[in-house]
Amino acid sequence: MVLIFLLLVLAALPLVFLNSFGKVALISTYAGLAHLLILVGILALMWFGLHHKAIFRVWQRRKH
Repeated sequence: MVLIFLLLVLAALPLVFLNSFGKVALISTYAGLAHLLILVGILALMWFGLHHKAIFRVWQRRKH
């Protein structure tokens, strides 16, 4: 859980830099929100995959 939180903080850093460099606020907020949502989704899938390998094996078996 802590690792995921740290990754999210690292993912949010570019947004902070975007805002500090005075880019267009709309771009940094909407693109930033999408960026974070995508990252959260990827991290959730990775976490799910690492902790639920049995489900992944079942899915692999079903695919063949």
